[in-house]
Amino acid sequence: QLSPDGAWAAAIIASPPELVLYPTGAGSPVRLAGGHLTRLISAEWFPDNRTLLVCGAEASSVPRCYRQEMAGATPTPVTDEGELATLAPNGTTLLITRADGSFHVRSIDGGTPRALPALTPGDRVVGWSRDSQRVYVQHGSEAPAAVERIDLATGMRTVVRTLASASFGSRVNVIVADWIDDGRWYAYNYSTVPSILFAVTGASPR
Repeated sequence: QLSPDGAWAAAIIASPPELVLYPTGAGSPVRLAGGHLTRLISAEWFPDNRTLLVCGAEASSVPRCYRQEMAGATPTPVTDEGELATLAPNGTTLLITRADGSFHVRSIDGGTPRALPALTPGDRVVGWSRDSQRVYVQHGSEAPAAVERIDLATGMRTVVRTLASASFGSRVNVIVADWIDDGRWYAYNYSTVPSILFAVTGASPR
């Protein structure tokens, strides 16, 4: 993910687990070793361009998320074990996914999480609105893929775009990878299973 100022790109190296920050201009990469984390899952930038929300798991443990300074200080847990989170553009709101598939929202500084029944297991958050009041989700991976906007205060779900194109060919699934600036830009992956039909003559049935 690019930092808000566009100066850095955060990338996860799977093995050995390592978070690498690549400058988009002149400069050298900053390498943040996974340390106690044996698996890195995601990394998102805070608005200050110096801090990241890093989610991962320790050996023989369930995942959780941490606040990680670019300067390399010891990561600070911000979610309970078994909880993954995504950070709103305001840098203070966390949308938390628990192991049972339920969603909750709370401040990164603490407080009582508020359940979000409008988000259901199978929803995958692909982006935030600029005002941090709504999220965009894709449910499942079937094509055509519908992206819905969910108001976190009211729970209202609205389909904002359906991705369907003849260029997909024989579609298997479509995964929306990123949803930027309220859908002004977006990225997706799709997979296909090509097939060839043969006509066979002169074959003897058994």
